[in-house]
Amino acid sequence: MGNKGSSPDLGNPMEELLKKISSYNIANILVPGAIYTFVVATYLGRMDVVENLVLFLFCAYFSGVVISRIGSLIVEKVLRLFLKKGPYEDFLSAEKEDPKLQVLVEDQNLFRSIISLALVLYISFRYLDWRVDSDFLMNYDVEIGALALLVLF
Repeated sequence: MGNKGSSPDLGNPMEELLKKISSYNIANILVPGAIYTFVVATYLGRMDVVENLVLFLFCAYFSGVVISRIGSLIVEKVLRLFLKKGPYEDFLSAEKEDPKLQVLVEDQNLFRSIISLALVLYISFRYLDWRVDSDFLMNYDVEIGALALLVLF
């Protein structure tokens, strides 16, 4: 006979999800996104976003991806004006000699994400202030956001 009526044991879905998320994704996407989501939701008085774990994690991850993208496209370009980057082949050979170099790269990306988070928070709060005084911004929130995401990705 078989187990026609029973479903397969899927285990704890949250544990499975956490196993698949790397430390890089947690540090560079989820943490900045969670900070951004919490700060903006608190500022807007939308504690329902913070209290609903699934909604909060979704918003945090999405915000974190946007923050990370801004960091890699804008912040890194500005930082490269001040910091010299060597050839990639040199990095690969140095990484073979010292595997801890990857940890430094993750730390560098974390700092880039923190700078990007500060920039995005500043822009968000400026936008929210301008939005109150502008009928155009009030009426075209969705279109402005969609256009910004289209340009960004």
